[in-house]
Amino acid sequence: MTSGRLAAVDIAAGVNTSLYTTPEAKPMEVTVNIANRNDKDVIIRLALLDGAIGTLDGSDYIEYDVTIRAKGLIERSGIQMSPHQSLVGYSDTGNVSFQVWS
Repeated sequence: MTSGRLAAVDIAAGVNTSLYTTPEAKPMEVTVNIANRNDKDVIIRLALLDGAIGTLDGSDYIEYDVTIRAKGLIERSGIQMSPHQSLVGYSDTGNVSFQVWS
């Protein structure tokens, strides 16, 4: 099983962005760190979905409209991913980093 940093994405404001997709036949547990590099609060979302990003549905969100304080960080651990599942991130503001770790 892969361990260490799996993905690092500096996402654009207001865009649902693919962060990581689990490889075939490799279920795994991951942690996502989300860092706000701004001097103001931001709103983020994190989703785990089975299909393509275009199939994102309200039931896919594991974090929704969560505030990260200026220069702050949140961590979501213990995310169980099955083969081919994807993590998708969103922020209402740029300068926000999403990192996926195993």
